[in-house]
Amino acid sequence: MSTTKQNINKSIANASWVSLSLIFARLLNPISTAILAHLLNSTVFGIISIIQIFLIVIDIFRDMGIGKSLLAYQGKDIEKVSSTSFFAILTGGIVSVSVLWFVSPFAASFFNESVLEVVMKVSAVRLLLFSLQAVPEVLIQRQGRWVLYSILNTILPVTTSVSTIILAFCNFGVWSIVIGSIVGSSIKLIFLFILFPWKPKLYFSYKLLKELSGYGKWIIGHSLLTFFLDTADNTYLAKFQGAANLGYYSLPYSWITYPNRYILYSINRTTFPTLGKIKEKEAQKEIIIRIMGLISFIIFPIYTYLLFNAHYFVLTIFGQKWIKSIEILRWLSVYGIIRGINEFTNNVFISTKKAKFGIIPQVISIVFIISGFILSWGQWDATAIAMLFTSAMAVRLSATIVIFIRYYSMNMLKFFSAILSGLLPALMAAFFSFVITGFMPVNLYFKFMASAFIYLFLFLFLYSTIKYKNPFKLYFPSTWKAIIGQYLKK
Repeated sequence: MSTTKQNINKSIANASWVSLSLIFARLLNPISTAILAHLLNSTVFGIISIIQIFLIVIDIFRDMGIGKSLLAYQGKDIEKVSSTSFFAILTGGIVSVSVLWFVSPFAASFFNESVLEVVMKVSAVRLLLFSLQAVPEVLIQRQGRWVLYSILNTILPVTTSVSTIILAFCNFGVWSIVIGSIVGSSIKLIFLFILFPWKPKLYFSYKLLKELSGYGKWIIGHSLLTFFLDTADNTYLAKFQGAANLGYYSLPYSWITYPNRYILYSINRTTFPTLGKIKEKEAQKEIIIRIMGLISFIIFPIYTYLLFNAHYFVLTIFGQKWIKSIEILRWLSVYGIIRGINEFTNNVFISTKKAKFGIIPQVISIVFIISGFILSWGQWDATAIAMLFTSAMAVRLSATIVIFIRYYSMNMLKFFSAILSGLLPALMAAFFSFVITGFMPVNLYFKFMASAFIYLFLFLFLYSTIKYKNPFKLYFPSTWKAIIGQYLKK
């Protein structure tokens, strides 16, 4: 077997292993969020969303794109580069904490939320913890130690969820989320140092830092544009609609981001190193098509279910007090599907050192969003903002696909077939489960359970029928390893 073929199979194997091994642990995050939705009010979720705006933008400059540059680095001085990266990122973390402390009173004044100042200052501790973890985590990925990577990234949601829920039961309010996050990050850092005892050398090279930053500038540019797309909605709602109304938006938004944040993130992180090593476009295209099919099978069905069954989902999982979030969740479900494709294609650009190709589609979508803000004049509610950002994401996807297909000379039929392989049966299953459940004379809870069961049954039936010409292939647990293994072509 050729080296290129081995790299392809290794990439898909890593993506499947990490994604599937983390699914159970990652479920703790949405489960804990659902529990917190019953314990905390929308204002708490709104305040946390405002804090995230500042943490995200500061985190971009704290890392300066060095982490991803180190992951793609192909030189021989890896120890020197790693040490230089560690001290550069740590310095960025210290500076970031100082900046957050400085801007916190101004943020509290701008959003008219006095509690923001002290909460932001305490939250700054996480930036230092992230800075200490950054380089060791990249080195774990470079060495292909995906079991260790999975363990470490399982520890964080488990410890964070448990800590946050306990504090929320004790009526800590917004502090339950802030302190819980710090506890989780601290425990992960301790385990990281125990299980991967890497220590930086007392070495720093401005030349190496410049080399990393040279590529990192495109990543920073990409990250800044992504920051606007990720936080402009929260900023708009916090300023013009208040923290409580932002909470009705941010809660369903957090659920929508879980599949992309955890499953797709894991796929991207395991695919990134391999694509960076492979130079042949044909080999890159094979990886892209097969991973796109994996994403369509694992991630897209989650969003299609929420699209058709948002009413049952919100009222059952979050409770009656979150009824305003139903229509928002429907629009954000479409947003999640489109964003999943965008994030994967942009990560392909980054991993093949073509990050600049992802800039143009982002700029186009930003112009679209700003135009919407101007037209709204501060009067649009959370549902209208969800519609605006979903439309902007669709515009971005159109531009991305044009560039993506032209650069890689991608066969459009194969690319869209990979996207539709899971999405089409998911849409069909979601529609029929919605119709069938609607005629059931049972209460809301049983309708939610029935819709989920019927949807899963129909999706597996339709996917198996279309993909394998065998409608019952996916109903037997013993076949699942082989099904995922379809992406491991020998």
